[in-house]
Amino acid sequence: MTLAPLQLVATHPWQRVTFTTYALSLSFFEAVVLDKLIRGGGRQALILADVQGLRASLSEQGARRVGKDYEVEPVAVSSGVFHPKISVFAAQEDYLLVGSGNPTFNGWAGNCEVLEHLGPMRSTAAFQKIGSKIRSR
Repeated sequence: MTLAPLQLVATHPWQRVTFTTYALSLSFFEAVVLDKLIRGGGRQALILADVQGLRASLSEQGARRVGKDYEVEPVAVSSGVFHPKISVFAAQEDYLLVGSGNPTFNGWAGNCEVLEHLGPMRSTAAFQKIGSKIRSR
């Protein structure tokens, strides 16, 4: 079964959700993604975003819940930009989304983007590799 990112957000009461991105729309995140997370019983959302991408998103109208209902952390890299698009949905079973779409209206709903949905039973090696990278930091 293939799920779009917004479908996965609404499927479970996620304990923790983390998104990495370059471009970001906080108004999209609050109105669409965060709304589905909270309605589904989810909590502890974190966005790791490139410094420039985050700076651009802070001027949007309608973004009022950052720091209250979710956290955003800027990520600076020594050369280039922080550009991964990985979403981690954590509960009793974790799921990863790796794709090309930023969490924006177009990136998750308008553009033609590539997305891979990885579950722990089907993608054991990927989970082990990502887990070892996280633990080593």
